[in-house]
Amino acid sequence: MPEIQWRIILVVTCGAILFFSLYCFLLDITTVFPNLYYFPIIVLSYRYRKQGVLLSCLLGAAYLAMAGYFQFTNALEIAGALLRFASFAAVAAVIAYLSVTVEKRQLACRIVSEFNESIVSNANVWLAVLDARGTIIVWNKAAEEISGYTAGEVVGRNIIWRLIYPDAEYRRTITEKILPIIREKKIFENFETEVRTKNGGTKAISWNTRTVPDETGAMNRFVAIGIDVTERRRAVKALEESEQRFRRIFETAKDGLLLLDKETGRITRVNPAIEEMLGYPAGEFLGKTLDEIGLLKDHGRFRKIRELLDENGFVFFSDIPVESRNGKRFDTEVYMVDRAMQVQCNVRDITGRKQAERELSRRNEELRAANEQLTAAEEELRNHYDELYRVQTALETARRKLDLLNSITFTDIQNAVFSLSGYLELDKNAPGGKRPQFVDKQIAIVSAIAESLKFAGQYQGLGLKPPAWQGVMQTFLFGVSHLDLPGISRDLGVDGLEVYADPLLENVFFTLAENVLLHGKTASRITLWYQETPSGLTLFFEDDGEGIPPGMKEKIFEKRYEEKKGMGLFLTREILSVTGITIAETGEPGAGARFEIRVPAGAFRFRRPEGGSSPDRPLP
Repeated sequence: MPEIQWRIILVVTCGAILFFSLYCFLLDITTVFPNLYYFPIIVLSYRYRKQGVLLSCLLGAAYLAMAGYFQFTNALEIAGALLRFASFAAVAAVIAYLSVTVEKRQLACRIVSEFNESIVSNANVWLAVLDARGTIIVWNKAAEEISGYTAGEVVGRNIIWRLIYPDAEYRRTITEKILPIIREKKIFENFETEVRTKNGGTKAISWNTRTVPDETGAMNRFVAIGIDVTERRRAVKALEESEQRFRRIFETAKDGLLLLDKETGRITRVNPAIEEMLGYPAGEFLGKTLDEIGLLKDHGRFRKIRELLDENGFVFFSDIPVESRNGKRFDTEVYMVDRAMQVQCNVRDITGRKQAERELSRRNEELRAANEQLTAAEEELRNHYDELYRVQTALETARRKLDLLNSITFTDIQNAVFSLSGYLELDKNAPGGKRPQFVDKQIAIVSAIAESLKFAGQYQGLGLKPPAWQGVMQTFLFGVSHLDLPGISRDLGVDGLEVYADPLLENVFFTLAENVLLHGKTASRITLWYQETPSGLTLFFEDDGEGIPPGMKEKIFEKRYEEKKGMGLFLTREILSVTGITIAETGEPGAGARFEIRVPAGAFRFRRPEGGSSPDRPLP
């Protein structure tokens, strides 16, 4: 009942009793009705305890006040009212005490009951309580999990036995075995059966059952405890299979196998392979230690080996010399493994393997030497191939340039010859006064033809020979050796530098130095130095003459311009371009000419001269 209802009932009851008491006092009735007070006092004290006692006292005080008011002249009635008040208070106190005591006992009983139910419910074994007819009374969680059937499906029924033992013959056999045991001993233990679970699977259960009394004390109830031994059965079966496999492997292994007692180190079992290896029959191994049969003589007593086994779980010995019974010597590997109660010792003959390893090592060394030779040859071939490819590319470039130059020269000469023929025809028919003009024109045309032939003679050597690595210092010195450079100093910072260029590279330096003589005028110094860049290397040819005007920096390399000044710089650019080298003039007018010769990566290298070294970064 909700608390609010209790309070309403108590308030209404107390109010009714107080009104009834007032009515009785008004009629001068002082007996019987005071007994009505015990009902609310008992309920208040039982339900609210200390508060109930106080409320009961307040209710008794209300009665005492009415009695004093209406019977104040009757001393006997006043005394009776006081006794009743005391009785009310005493009854309230006793009831409150009994309420607390009863509640404590109920709580203790409930805790014990819940604890027991928790033990039964949460036990990790199948626990069921059933009566003599097999009707299930208790079915715990483990029973639900193992069988798949919930308590709601089986409690109060005995159909579960037909469900978990669907085979009638098997069920009858089990019943015939169980009943006599229960009748005679009231208990049976470790009785294993196979049950069918709800999902159709099969599990092995080990039953332990005993009789317990029911509510009347009759021994006609049974507590059945079932332990799922399915995994244990599988483990036992797996262990048996493992032992069979081990026995089969042990007997057929090609390595020699010995089993040693873990405490004493004495041999307890050997396989046929070790018998054949050492030449002893099995009986002569048993009871002996490893050193007694010629194994591990120099590795201390078995106690030290056992310490290593306890620490690592295994011990490995390599290159152990062994002598058989007939005096045959061979090399072995000994591998010992801790097997709980025993130590397994594997002995492998590695004589053949070591011979094979030595032979393999010799062959590997031969292969390594051959591989090094092949690698060197391959590297040499690769270098030759790269060099040939570079030469071929340069020659192809030179041939294309040579064809172009030949075509240009041929065209120039052809045009000049055509013009000369025209002037000769005019000269035949011209009056005497104009003939000198035609003769001058003819002489100029012949001079142009001579210049073209001279230019052709210069570039005919282009591509005649393949490009080669050339020392910049030596090539420069050879180039300027044909010139007289009075009063012009040379500052060279190209020691050890080589470039891959056409053999006409000498002409390049000759032409650059010749231009200093012809156009430098105030030049007093020539500087040749280099600087490496991310894309390659730049070679600088500088003088301190007048320099070249900005508008002429590119024109000086053009053929039409060179026809007036000579073919030098035009041919210089063509010679360098055979191997991908470029040239440009970047000097400041008035500060001297500055030619930057840009050499691509792979077209330059450094050689350390004998007896000295070249700077990594020469400065001008």
